[in-house]
Amino acid sequence: MTRGAVRPARPRRVAPAGSAQSLLLTVLGEFVWPARDEVWTATLLRVLGAAGLGPSTTRQALSRAGARGWLESSRTGREVRWRLTAAGEELMASGFERVRSLTREPVPWDGRWFVLAVSVPHERTAIRRRLARRLVWAGFGSPAPGLWVSPHAEREAEVTALLDQLELRDQAISVVGPLAMAGMSAEETVHRAWDVGDLVTRYESLLAEHADYEPGEGEDLLVSHIGVVDAWQHLPYLDPQLPDALLPQPWPGRTAARLLERHRASSHQAAQREWRRLVAETAPARR
Repeated sequence: MTRGAVRPARPRRVAPAGSAQSLLLTVLGEFVWPARDEVWTATLLRVLGAAGLGPSTTRQALSRAGARGWLESSRTGREVRWRLTAAGEELMASGFERVRSLTREPVPWDGRWFVLAVSVPHERTAIRRRLARRLVWAGFGSPAPGLWVSPHAEREAEVTALLDQLELRDQAISVVGPLAMAGMSAEETVHRAWDVGDLVTRYESLLAEHADYEPGEGEDLLVSHIGVVDAWQHLPYLDPQLPDALLPQPWPGRTAARLLERHRASSHQAAQREWRRLVAETAPARR
């Protein structure tokens, strides 16, 4: 494939920033998970409603999170509250670590690639989608059908656990090492596996959109804070964290990640206070 050729179409694999699922996970990760607390449905309806989600959309997002094993519910009379499961807490912890890594100075790359070939039977559509979503999250790209590559050779344990979870170990072959001269160059591999130009454009748009941050007060501040954190926490789904040697320079990724992290820090305490106020206001005994 030449540089001007059309790259293979890749389906949308993750919930976009600002979606119901993304906003719910952001609220859980920012306010519920750090306190290891439970949260009433009424509180989530109020907060996510202020962020623009209707009640039915919020309830559907909760139901889906429960079906995926991230949340479990309990009932007190007619009221329902939610808490993160062990899988949900692991999701929050790994997500927080991954997004924080975007702001750090890169570790020098040793030139090794993680190459994964995996065959998923056609009838296992849901498994194929879960595999793709999780591999994208782990920083993999797909230069050809059934083939995944990543410069993150250190994530072998993460991929092994994923293959075991999806019962795909006997359908996969993996190799870790430098690319051989007989195949595509590293430059062409990157070109076919990721749309780096589009990622640059997205980062530049984020920098322009969030250049000024005036969150306001009260619920307005809380909604602004959630929006910034949602954009920040979505970055690992967009950015595979390629080594600097494989990226155009100057690279806007760390600049954008650090900007969003600074905005989050600037409104974090006030947002936590507003969250606690709404938790108290929407508790069943208060309504």
